[in-house]
Amino acid sequence: MSCACDTAEPRSRDAARVSPSLILIALVIFLPEELSFQVFGFRLSWIRFVLFLLTPVLAVRLGQLIATGKSRLLAPDIFVVLTGAWMIGASTAVSGLEDAFHHHTAGVAEISGSYLATRVLLSQRGQALSYVNLLCHVIAVVALFSIPDALMGGSVTHELLGQVLVNPERRWGIVRASGPLEHPILFGMTCTIGFLLAVASQIRAKRLTMAACGVGTFLSLSGAPMQGAVLGLGLFAYNSIFASVRYRWWLLIATAALAYGAAGLFSSQPLAFVLGHFLFDADSFWSRIYQWNTVGPIVLNSPWVGIGVDLREKAAESWVFVTGSVDSLWLYQALTYGIPASILLGLSMISVIVYPASGRSVNLTREESKLATTLGVVIALIILLGFTVDLWGSSWMLAGLLMGIRVHLVDLGRTATVPKRS
Repeated sequence: MSCACDTAEPRSRDAARVSPSLILIALVIFLPEELSFQVFGFRLSWIRFVLFLLTPVLAVRLGQLIATGKSRLLAPDIFVVLTGAWMIGASTAVSGLEDAFHHHTAGVAEISGSYLATRVLLSQRGQALSYVNLLCHVIAVVALFSIPDALMGGSVTHELLGQVLVNPERRWGIVRASGPLEHPILFGMTCTIGFLLAVASQIRAKRLTMAACGVGTFLSLSGAPMQGAVLGLGLFAYNSIFASVRYRWWLLIATAALAYGAAGLFSSQPLAFVLGHFLFDADSFWSRIYQWNTVGPIVLNSPWVGIGVDLREKAAESWVFVTGSVDSLWLYQALTYGIPASILLGLSMISVIVYPASGRSVNLTREESKLATTLGVVIALIILLGFTVDLWGSSWMLAGLLMGIRVHLVDLGRTATVPKRS
């Protein structure tokens, strides 16, 4: 019995060889913040430094590829550029060009640079498969750092590098592992992404990679990553069971939309109703609802350009108490850069996943098509979990890398010819 894994490999090793720049990004993206350094007033981590150097070059290169017909201009290319431009423009309007340059260009470079890296530097058949194989193994190694955290009762990596955490985060009396990443939730989200990619991809050391990422997801003791893993497995099963149904994903989206609409019949606050049944930790539920109810009016007071990055100071000016943490990607974007920034970021992600991953018009091998479907599921989960989780740092850039990989596959599927099996 054959499976989707039994597909044609690239015809040569050269075709699957990944750019050294992409390998470097995979190796430095999860380095801890304590290894960052100062350059001309910028606080740069190694991954930010790499992306600052690469982003202008990659943007020019993408323009050249599109102009010469070697690549096609796709909707995500437009929306990612518009998202970054709005973030810079909104922050300039709020706090001036100098402040925007020093405090907001890093975030723009992180998402746009990581997207452009995989969008441009992956160019040949088989490279996406090779790069996902590398990312899975790197995430698995990162996930293993959760074990010393759990055994020692603290964030071992950060403490060894000089950041003493007096009160590490606990849940159910157990220290939440964060490994080398910035926060247990971000650590768990990263491990969940690695786990789902490993489950659905044909990679080396598949079982060991799944086990390591699974341990990291669990030891983060974060609800969103665990629920993301369960939902991801459920979506993989759904895709397998209804593989013969052509519009299965649109049917699922319509069902989810109807379910959300039905929630409005039982509650005047459908979002609160959904979160109450989606989050299994009561404290997390009430914290999220409090944030939406408190931050929402501030967003509506400055809907176009937001209030800037200094949330506590700006919120104090509005006489509203807001914690320094806003646990929602969409709420944080709207608060910091305005509602259009949140919409543009959402359109960037949605436009990545709406392109079909298979069919007569998609010239991909079965394994590449399966990877495109897997990436669509993972990005859809990021969109969904973004209502209860904010992304920043390495997880923010990982999302950009995954978006770029899928758009590369979309572009490849429209221009390349599927190699025949020998």
